[in-house]
Amino acid sequence: MKKLTDTGLASLWLVMLVILLLAGCSMPFLSPGPAAETPPGAAETQSLDLSPTPGTPAGDLPTTVAAAPTSGTSAPETETSTAGIPTAATTPSPTATPEVTTTATLEAVVTSTPTSNIVYALVNVPDKGVLSIRGGPGTDYIRVGGLEPNQIGIKLTGRIAGEKPRNWYEIQRSETATGWITSYYVIEYVESEAFCKDERVEELIESLEKSITDEDGRLLRKLVSPMHGVTIRLWRDGVPINILWYAPGLYLSDYPIQWGYDPGSYHGNYGAFSEEVYPELKDVFSSKYDLYCNDASKIDNTDDAWLPQYENINYYTVYRPETTTGAGDWRAWMVGVDYVDGKPSLFALIHFSGD
Repeated sequence: MKKLTDTGLASLWLVMLVILLLAGCSMPFLSPGPAAETPPGAAETQSLDLSPTPGTPAGDLPTTVAAAPTSGTSAPETETSTAGIPTAATTPSPTATPEVTTTATLEAVVTSTPTSNIVYALVNVPDKGVLSIRGGPGTDYIRVGGLEPNQIGIKLTGRIAGEKPRNWYEIQRSETATGWITSYYVIEYVESEAFCKDERVEELIESLEKSITDEDGRLLRKLVSPMHGVTIRLWRDGVPINILWYAPGLYLSDYPIQWGYDPGSYHGNYGAFSEEVYPELKDVFSSKYDLYCNDASKIDNTDDAWLPQYENINYYTVYRPETTTGAGDWRAWMVGVDYVDGKPSLFALIHFSGD
């Protein structure tokens, strides 16, 4: 009897194995699960190296409209309605707070109190999005509030967790309550008038020109924002690519990248930076160009050339006029500038052309 039972069990295991194998053949391949939380990198941005693990999800950023994840990434947590968006001074209702077991992953340290003359503001938060405020420095902590896009006057307490550029900042969300947000969404705010008078910015652009014409990646690395990297868009609505540590080898890299599609066409741009982006940069920066501070009026038929999530970032339009009158072959790069510890650095490069 025992012998018959063993045979029956063996047959049962064989049948189950066949079923699993057949099911597996028809199942789609699943991308690997996300790695640890990575503050840098907005939901729609691919990061080559700024985030701790390339291809991991964005920072702690729930959005009202779920952004489609890029290949190998997962979408951020989402909200389904803009009604009752919490601000820094409010606490969400109990139903809006997920039940998450709090586990400390980063150790907060007390730094010097932020300089009183520095104003902090939000950046990289998509339109209609909400930046979560957490009860501690990490997404394992419960959500205790939220910040709408482009808020100015974020109050930092001086407590910071993590290491640059992967910091979490403690903020004062009300007179009696604090919370934590990721540094990728925080900038030092500079008024437009002061920015346009800052001679260091034009020197920055001149250094960028030298880096491009000399194909000097090491110089480029020195110009890039140490907190946010530089996000490059071959087209305004194309795929944004964030660069930081890879900057020294960028000009010589043959690593293929999906940059998106030409406006108004089905032609996709897929290739190395040296093939797809560098020629357009060189065309402008090796020519006689004009500079326009916080002014995109030279970019034809574009009322909102500067992205809404960059509202608190100043920029220059580097404009190369058309080669002959009426040719319509003008080209421009919008150069976004970030301030870190009071020093200007490259934040964004966005390409436009009349071709």
